Amino acid sequence: MEKYTSFKFADMQNRLKHVENYGPYAGIIEFKKIPINVSSITKSNWQSHYDSVLNLLKDGIETECVQKGFISVTFTNKFTLDLSVTDYLLNLIMWNMLIRVDIPIMPMHVFFANEIKKDTIKDYIDRFLIDTSRKKFTNKELNNIIDDTLFRFHDIDSFAMFLSNTVNLEDNIFLMRQCDEFNNCMHADLSGVPLEDVKSVGMEYANRAISIMKDASQYLGYDHCLADACRASEGINPKQFKEFTINIGTKPNGRGGIFERPIMNSFINGGVASPIDYFIESSTGRTAQIIKYQNVGSSGHFARILGLNNMDSSLYPDPNYDCYSRNFVKITIKDKKTLKMLKNRYYRLYPNGIEYVIKSSDTNLIGKEIYLRSPVTCASAARGQGICYKCYGDLAYTVYDAGIRFGVNVGRIASENLSSNLTQKLLSAKHLLETFIEKISWSDKFNELFEIEGNLVHLNPEPDPKLYKMIISPEAIELENEEDDDLVASDDDENSTALYNEFIREFDVSDSENIYHITSDKGAKLYISNELNSIIRRKGEPIDGKIFIDFTELKSGNLFIIPIENNELSKTLDRLKDLLDKNSTISLYNIHTLLQALIDTTIEGGLNIASTHLEVILSNQIRDADNILERAKWYELNPNYEILSLNKSLTCNPSVTISMSYQKVSRLLYNPLTFKKNGSSFMDLFFMERPQCAIRDIDESKLDNSRTDSGLINPVTFFENPDKVTTMGGIESDED
Repeated sequence: MEKYTSFKFADMQNRLKHVENYGPYAGIIEFKKIPINVSSITKSNWQSHYDSVLNLLKDGIETECVQKGFISVTFTNKFTLDLSVTDYLLNLIMWNMLIRVDIPIMPMHVFFANEIKKDTIKDYIDRFLIDTSRKKFTNKELNNIIDDTLFRFHDIDSFAMFLSNTVNLEDNIFLMRQCDEFNNCMHADLSGVPLEDVKSVGMEYANRAISIMKDASQYLGYDHCLADACRASEGINPKQFKEFTINIGTKPNGRGGIFERPIMNSFINGGVASPIDYFIESSTGRTAQIIKYQNVGSSGHFARILGLNNMDSSLYPDPNYDCYSRNFVKITIKDKKTLKMLKNRYYRLYPNGIEYVIKSSDTNLIGKEIYLRSPVTCASAARGQGICYKCYGDLAYTVYDAGIRFGVNVGRIASENLSSNLTQKLLSAKHLLETFIEKISWSDKFNELFEIEGNLVHLNPEPDPKLYKMIISPEAIELENEEDDDLVASDDDENSTALYNEFIREFDVSDSENIYHITSDKGAKLYISNELNSIIRRKGEPIDGKIFIDFTELKSGNLFIIPIENNELSKTLDRLKDLLDKNSTISLYNIHTLLQALIDTTIEGGLNIASTHLEVILSNQIRDADNILERAKWYELNPNYEILSLNKSLTCNPSVTISMSYQKVSRLLYNPLTFKKNGSSFMDLFFMERPQCAIRDIDESKLDNSRTDSGLINPVTFFENPDKVTTMGGIESDED
């Protein structure tokens, strides 16, 4: 205290004169550490604690006593922790949720993330509120608690002027002068980097530059203007930062590949100065629009039929019921993303082992194969009684409130989750479109004798061409399109515009002593160039079934064209359609491998969806191997089953109303299978005169069954007086 003059202290006291507004935290203005036992904060006094700290910050956030003040927090297990005033306020906000549901505050509940962003807030709520309380409280109660808590973040706006910062390029310049590594990142030269590595190397420079900016205070003496945005991963995207400061890099061409020329400049270091670079960059917007035009309609159709096929899925009404299914789905948890998709699911390490619940902290499961309780093999669902909560997972308590018998349709929400994620990705194509080039590894002799420029293969000029011959088997030459066999280069026209539909996957090279086999790890297609095609045809008849070509004949031109595959956004949609609706693809899988492929595809496509939704969708496409109109008998051990395509599943749906709501109605009318169907469906309600009777279990004998002159049956209830109140069933109560 001695170091503060009486003038300074008096000035603070003048600014913080409303001591009565600071409650038990008033001692902060006298540089005292305030002891607080969290067990003393209850539902009735939490608001008082919160208002006291907030008032203290509003009056004195710029004063040293508040900035350097601490609250000593003691937890119920006697553990003590010192928190700054701002950290304590944030924790008060988050603890409010736990206090509202009677959870004692423990040290593990301290909210002290390095980067406070939506994901860290969500993870905290999921872990400490939803996962522990969803079985005890209704969705309405939990939603109100979360809403009340998040509303408190609006109070941060009171300090906007104090917290504000600006964006500038000066910080970059100063940081380049002080940090050589950051300077190298800003002037990265990727001209010698292979095309397939341009994006990854550029991102390495960008991520390193972002890492340096986060800790720039050690070089600048203050935070870089983008430090907070980088820490929170909000407001600035690493990929956009790369294009702005490092290099623009490779761009998709909209035809499943990429442009062979990367843009080596960044937007602040030369930009798109050349006409070619400008064309490539500007084409991205057109490519995104084309993808959206071509695929959003397809995604919408996919969403409709997916919803139609899954609309009759439901949960077993009793949350305590267990179907005790003896059939499990084997899944390998490959990484943290897979673990997150399977959170709150029931599993075993062995078929006859103990059952556990997957938690987000169970990283020890990564790399292991588990036996998963699943809607796919639920015995209750197989009997037509709905998916039991154990097979669906604890997410069931969120999608349906058993206490008030209200919730969402688990089949429709599964379809909606998958299809809406896909559609939104396609609608956001301009922002998400990027290149994902699959790197190809070649045999060692290939790298020694050949060079790749862009997607063109030609001879390496260093080895002596007189020493080598290329050996091609005519039987190894394949056609992309058999019907285009006549569209090849003519024998006397080396510049013919062939369609490059001829390709090989392997060939040999020989010298005077050895024969070397040339191929890639992925069996990549090598499309034969016009130049090489002309040479092959001039050779005439093969010798011993082989065509031998001296390297001296090949040294002046391109030999092969390698198609550069790019995983564009629409490929996720196409892959999911193949897995769910393409017989030739589905036939390659069983329930275990198909679910694994669905999980992997959604992760690769960047779709955020719980695995249980994928399993509900898959469960409605699995039928009894002996009767296509019935579900597989999962109440038996290892029953025979058949996985149907989405199209066949709808056509062979047990409900005739579902099938006739799909397509090819005329064919259904004379198909013998149609007349064997007797299953019910929610769609039946649209064909009923009085659907209320089916929904609300109304006794039709109590209703007026007479018809009007036009032949229509009278409605369930007559409203002589529009203001008259009736019961939920639509029948007037006796008390009225």
